[in-house]
Amino acid sequence: MIPMLDSSPTKILEWREKYGIEILQLASPLTRNRHHPAINFGYDCGAYTMHPLSNPNWIPEEKQKMYICKWVVLPDVVGCARATNAMFHLMKKKIRIEKRAFVAQNGSENHHDEDLAIPWDEIGCLFIGGTSEWKDTHGVKLAIYCKTHYPYIWVHVGRVNTMRRISLFFDIADSFDGSGLVRFGMLEELIPRIKQLQNSKQLTLGEWQ
Repeated sequence: MIPMLDSSPTKILEWREKYGIEILQLASPLTRNRHHPAINFGYDCGAYTMHPLSNPNWIPEEKQKMYICKWVVLPDVVGCARATNAMFHLMKKKIRIEKRAFVAQNGSENHHDEDLAIPWDEIGCLFIGGTSEWKDTHGVKLAIYCKTHYPYIWVHVGRVNTMRRISLFFDIADSFDGSGLVRFGMLEELIPRIKQLQNSKQLTLGEWQ
């Protein structure tokens, strides 16, 4: 599981050199960090802080054209799968399928409800959002389900600020938002522990209940 940080390319390259692990960039219309040709990035929509459609700095169509862009997060509504699905289908045509990131929210586990179901055949990335409790329960199960049934879809976990959450998703998700580790001065403490997990931890993908 690769850390993605909403930081400048200079800092990311510095941390790569210092810690000896892969780090990617999590770009945001809020911080507007520049890019570097050696650093792939995912482009968040910043909905947790400000609705992207109200942010003039949110430029998903421009970002998706960059070869180092892995995925673009479609607008979401925090904690609400129904509203997030509606926003996704409203905006999806602006982004190529392979670069669309759909944000799973509270309710996305109800896959038999068409208004809540994740559009698996229309995305290239599953972004695990939702509230903290939901993320650590249903979010983990959705990540496992995705990797079991759609192994080609990238799984990213939003807001991972503790070692406990890293452990929950390790060997399931492809990447996680570790920006909080930087913000709270925890990066240097947790990177060695992440490296230990990379070297030793083996998780078995169970059946999605």
